[in-house]
Amino acid sequence: MTNIEVDQHKLPLMLTDLRLPSFHKHWQDIAIQSDKEGWSAARFLAVLAEYELAERDTRRIQRHLNASNLLGGKTLATFNFKRLPNVKKAQVEALSAGDWIDARANLIAIGNSGGGKTGSSPLC
Repeated sequence: MTNIEVDQHKLPLMLTDLRLPSFHKHWQDIAIQSDKEGWSAARFLAVLAEYELAERDTRRIQRHLNASNLLGGKTLATFNFKRLPNVKKAQVEALSAGDWIDARANLIAIGNSGGGKTGSSPLC
């Protein structure tokens, strides 16, 4: 097998054309580490793919948060349960554990507009 040199000026352009920004961002550092540690080509590509997938997931979550128009900084820890006496804190905390998601059950939040169902209410 012959050792083929990589055109380091052309590779970033190809990665941009392929829409692989994380590959583009990390490939040089990962290549140096791969060379030092003697990684196989498959491991080198797998590490770059892991970066790409993780950063895509982060960008997707951020894109959805931005599109949701929810107010930032809202958490259950900052939720003001005193403003909504009919909302039971223990029940909300139990739902937040997510067991109902694993069980593939539905959750329906019903209430008046501004009642805090989405967490964007000023009452929260």
